[in-house]
Amino acid sequence: MSEPKAYSLDSRQVAEATEQWLAKRGVTKTEIAELAYFLQKITSRN
Repeated sequence: MSEPKAYSLDSRQVAEATEQWLAKRGVTKTEIAELAYFLQKITSRN
């Protein structure tokens, strides 16, 4: 049996795949950032 390969992650490929996935769903990084900001703002009021 051959030895298993070491885990390898190409950050550029992950970023590109993420951009494509978001685009297919009609979501932008700006929208995600705005949502995160909004949620932080309303939860920090307490």
